[in-house]
Amino acid sequence: MNPDRFWSKEKIPPLDASQEIKEVEIDWSGGPTFCGFLLDKRKELGLTQTDVVQRMRDLGRVANQPTLSRWESGKRQPDSDVLWYLFSALQLLPYERLMAIEMLASR
Repeated sequence: MNPDRFWSKEKIPPLDASQEIKEVEIDWSGGPTFCGFLLDKRKELGLTQTDVVQRMRDLGRVANQPTLSRWESGKRQPDSDVLWYLFSALQLLPYERLMAIEMLASR
């Protein structure tokens, strides 16, 4: 498997029984890294770092913009107890959450 094929920016509609499952070509412009994944996902949603931090606060987790910036730059990684809030703030689907955790674990 090509490591550059981890992330697709296109929205994939739900399948119904009559649809054929096709291989999806993945464009990973941020690189197959957790920090690139976070940055790409935030930009895809059209959110600022402040927006993501506010969403995390709305979910009950104290966060700040400098910390999110360090996560996106790869200078730091979030603690495991923060991941649920971060993933929820970025509206990650279950398979995206698994990919992100796999990227963290492979580092």
